Amino acid sequence: MSKEISVCIPCFEEGHQLDDLFESLYDSDLRHLNYEILLCDSNSQDNTVEIYQKWKNRLEIKLVITKQANASENLNAGLRCASGKVYCRIDARGRVSKNYFTTGLDILKNCKETVCAVGPLVSVIPQSEGYLSKYISFFFLSPFFMGPSRYKNSFFNRNFEGTVDSIYLGFFTTEDLLSIGGFNHELERKQDIDLFRRLKELTGKNLFISNSLKAQYILKHDTVYGITKRSYIQGTYAGSDIGNIRMAHIIPFLALVFFVIIS
Repeated sequence: MSKEISVCIPCFEEGHQLDDLFESLYDSDLRHLNYEILLCDSNSQDNTVEIYQKWKNRLEIKLVITKQANASENLNAGLRCASGKVYCRIDARGRVSKNYFTTGLDILKNCKETVCAVGPLVSVIPQSEGYLSKYISFFFLSPFFMGPSRYKNSFFNRNFEGTVDSIYLGFFTTEDLLSIGGFNHELERKQDIDLFRRLKELTGKNLFISNSLKAQYILKHDTVYGITKRSYIQGTYAGSDIGNIRMAHIIPFLALVFFVIIS
C-alpha cells in the first residue's frame, strides 16, 4: 500500500453536491496527507464528470466508472483499486471538519488492538430553508427516525463517544475489508450491518465513535412524497427481519401523519 489513506465517494447523479464536497475536502487536513480520492460513479448522466474535471488538478482524484452499480458495488470498485492502508468512505452529501482525516487516522492507529473501524458524530443539514425540510432533518437526528443510532449528534444524543453496533461513513483498515470480501452488493438494504458483523467476526474488535470526529449530511429527502417512499422501502426490508423492529421504527410514520394532518 503506497498511500496513507484512500477516500472513496460512491456516487450516482450527485454532481450538484460534488462542488461543495470537494471544497470541504480541500479545506480539510486531507491535502497534508499521502492520499487519494476515488470517485466511484455509476455512469451518471448529469454534470459529475464536469465537476471531476474541474477539481482533478486541485485534489488527487481518480474517477472510477461503474455501470448500473449500487453504493456497495461502487465501494467495492474503490476497494479493488485502493492503494491506501486505510479506507475511508465519504458520501457525496457528506461534509467533514477541518481535522477530520488526521483525527480519524490517529484514533484507528492508537486503538488498533480493540477497534476495527472508527466513525464520526453526524449532524443533518436541511436541504432547504423550508419548514418541512427542517422538520424532517430534526427527525433524522432523533431516536424516533431511522432507529436510535448513537452516531447522530443531536439534542437527544449529544457528543457521544464509545463502542457501538454501527457507524456512518468511517475509517477502516483496507486489508480487513479485502479479507472479508468487501461489501455485499447483493443486499439492497442493511449492507452496512452485514459488513460490520463480518468485520467484527474477522477481527474480534469493536466499532467506535469518537466525538472528536465531526461530519455533516445534507438531507436528500425533504418532501412528503420523498420521505414516504424512503420509509416504505426501509419498512419493506425491516419487515423481512421482524425481530429488529422496535417502536422507534413506527413512531416516525405516526409523526409524519400527524404533521400532514395539522398542516
